This record gives sequence, structure tokens and C-alpha cells, in this order.
Amino acid sequence: MNRIRKNNSFFILFLIIFTSFIFTGANIQAKGISLEEALNWGIENNSSIKEIKDSIETIERSLNLIDTEYGFKTEISANPIIAGDSSIITDDDSNGVDEVDTNSGSSNGSKISLETTKLFPNGIILQSEISIKEEDLFDLEKL
Repeated sequence: MNRIRKNNSFFILFLIIFTSFIFTGANIQAKGISLEEALNWGIENNSSIKEIKDSIETIERSLNLIDTEYGFKTEISANPIIAGDSSIITDDDSNGVDEVDTNSGSSNGSKISLETTKLFPNGIILQSEISIKEEDLFDLEKL
């Protein structure tokens, strides 16, 4: 009798374990994917490919910056003396000697200038400047 109870308890235990595997196995089955989907997922999540894509984007940004350096650059400047006293501006350190500084734009009278610069990849710089300077024959106040 003891042996029959042992066999029944093993049978019931086996039946419980077997049914639990069947029901849980039916619920936990993985979704099957095609080979193409698996390859696409692998390519998207590959760390080496991500690093290469990032370096390509960095190189493209650097090339765009280089292209902007080779573009045309324009500078417009105007002497602040448009109306009123058009005497020569001198520095305090010049000891009364009138010096004209062409870089700062200080000059006798008004001056408006437009300067365009183009840098080429081989190092050649093309530069042009157009300026209007107030003199006796031309008065900027009448424009």
C-alpha cells in the first residue's frame, strides 16, 4: 500500500510539473523573425558601425566648416564722422603730428567702404574694396 501511494505521489508530481511546462511554454514562445529582420537589427545595434557613422558625421561637419571658410566674406565699414566737423582725427600720443591710419578708418572726412574677400583652397586670396570718400566735389550728406 505504501508503494502505491509513492507511485501515486510521483505520478501526481510528474503530472503537475508536465502541465506547468506545457502551459508556461505556450505563453512564453518567442516570436520568430526572418533573416532580413535579424540582419537589420544586427546592423542597427552594432557598436562598430555606430562609431563609424558618428565619425562620418563628424567629418561631414568639418568639411562644411572648411567650405564656409572658402566662401565670400564681405565687410562694410563707415567712418563715424558723417555730419559736422570733418577735421583730421589725431591720437593724443602723436604730439601734434597728423597721421592717417588706413586700418582704423580715421581719415579726413567721411568714408564708407565695402570690402569683399574670397579665399581659394590653393591659398590665393582675391580681395576687392569699393569706398566712397567725402571730398570737396562729393558730399555724403546730400545722398
